[in-house]
Amino acid sequence: MDKAIEMLGGLSRMNPLVQDDKRQARANLHLRPHDPMCKPLMAKNIATSDLVLKITVPKRTGLKRKRGTSDPFQESPQGHDCLHTSLDNEPAALVPRDTRYMLRGLRDNPKMYQIQPVGSIFQTHRFRGIPDFVYSTTHSPFMKKMRDNILPFEYEKLKDFKFDMSRGPKLNTDLIPPPRWSHIKVPFNYQYLQNPGAKPTIDPLGNVTLKNDQVAPSAQNQAVLSDTNKIPTGPADDLPPIASLEPAMQRLIYQALLLLEERPIWTRRALRNHLPEADWNIIGSNAARYIYQYVGYLWASGPWRDAIVKFGIDPREDPKYRIYQTTMFIIEPVPRRPKENGDPSSGYSTTKPRSRESHLFDGKSITLDGKVWQVCDITDPQLASILSTPSLRDECHVFGDGWFHNGTWAKAKMIMKSKLRSILAGVIPNDADYARLVAVVPDAIDDSNRHLTYYAKNSVPAWEIQLLSHIRNAAKKSQLDEAKKTVRVHNGDDENENEGEEEDNDDDDDDDDDDDDEDEDEDEDDEDDSEDDDDDEDEDEDGDGDSDSDSDSDSDSDTNSDQDTDPDAEMDPYEGSATFLVGAAINNRVSEAMEELEKAGLEAGHRL
Repeated sequence: MDKAIEMLGGLSRMNPLVQDDKRQARANLHLRPHDPMCKPLMAKNIATSDLVLKITVPKRTGLKRKRGTSDPFQESPQGHDCLHTSLDNEPAALVPRDTRYMLRGLRDNPKMYQIQPVGSIFQTHRFRGIPDFVYSTTHSPFMKKMRDNILPFEYEKLKDFKFDMSRGPKLNTDLIPPPRWSHIKVPFNYQYLQNPGAKPTIDPLGNVTLKNDQVAPSAQNQAVLSDTNKIPTGPADDLPPIASLEPAMQRLIYQALLLLEERPIWTRRALRNHLPEADWNIIGSNAARYIYQYVGYLWASGPWRDAIVKFGIDPREDPKYRIYQTTMFIIEPVPRRPKENGDPSSGYSTTKPRSRESHLFDGKSITLDGKVWQVCDITDPQLASILSTPSLRDECHVFGDGWFHNGTWAKAKMIMKSKLRSILAGVIPNDADYARLVAVVPDAIDDSNRHLTYYAKNSVPAWEIQLLSHIRNAAKKSQLDEAKKTVRVHNGDDENENEGEEEDNDDDDDDDDDDDDEDEDEDEDDEDDSEDDDDDEDEDEDGDGDSDSDSDSDSDSDTNSDQDTDPDAEMDPYEGSATFLVGAAINNRVSEAMEELEKAGLEAGHRL
């Protein structure tokens, strides 16, 4: 009882808990009363309606007899009123009557006890929390001084408490523990259950292992990066034989192989649209990933990103594969405009349900079941005319443009993106709005003709100036990527540690229309959530003459650079720009400051 009172803080702390005017008082339980680093458990003071009962049982005489016999009771050799033999054979009167003693008395006298209510309980302090971790400070010099000089709360001892003001690093420096180690105050029942699909199995070596027979097998689609040197020539060796698959899946695989003979490169959406719908209904759309692994490999980045290519074919070797290049866009729902009188195009529904031609883009409507299109599937007359240009690269640009020049590819992508936004906004794009851009932007943009990609201020709508700015920036980005690749080749760094960095840049720069690689294992129905567009800048052009304040500011900066400065010296985040010069100045100043600190020595650095 004395220990319990001490753990509750003593009688001085317990008295307020039983007062009528202290209903909000809370008890604190100190599991280690003499350790100040042990935090107490807080009780919850709740109102109850309980009774305190006094239970009286006959006093034991200490006489015993053999159980089950009728022999007379005899005095126990251990003494009177004793349940257990004491270690030092003390008198029975000194042996405490614990809870077991009382329970034994109740069992031995089931009909000879008395119960008397002696009081009511209106408050109950319940401890439902879990104690915090305790940081042992037994061997901590700092906490020893705290216990000796601070915790006694004596002024003379407090004056003796001093910090170590010596300079320099010190071994075995004390780390002050945090105020609380665990943020969980109440226990949580996680209700762990055994996975019903995990069953014990015996492997060939005789070891017992757990195997989940409900997990679907993983697809082994082979994905390659844009600058890879090795192209897969066949499916993975450990794939199950096609003959062992279910009939519907076999038919889809054989049909897909025939389609790849006719057209060596497909998007997953286009390939799915050309396969029999009846077989898809049998196996489900989620089984598409298991079909693609048998028929071709995937590009994880580059001009043919997310396309399924026939095994053994490398589209980077022949410009005839340019018609199979892919482009991706972020398709975000845009609120449709309300119908207006005299405007038949406003409010026009430009999205349509899934169909067998959802992979085609005609410039007037789209199906929201994917975000990837191939050049050969773009039937919009204006875009098809741009991409049918005979002006091609001599060497494939593996990071984004493919066989097209940077101006051609940037022009086609940005115009298509603007048309997509107009379609989602419920407005049918007008090819005449983009005719000037098509005529102005050359197929190949470099320093010698970049000035042709500027408009005079206030000569065209602001949205058109902004769109031209994006085309120019996309072409410049492609030009810089090609220049960096050339420098790496000349320096012989293709196989060194910079390769990992270049691969990171590939993911950001390839196709100029995507940020996040789509998981190769996802089927075409999941493309809406996985494909991205790294052209998703802060512009909001709709292709219908509307613009926002951001586009106005962009257009001003573009036209000013055309009138007041050399067009080739436009402000951009690359070398020679204001950002580059300011960054170089900051780096020089930081280097000078570091040299001054080193010369001043350790003392100056510590004082700083």
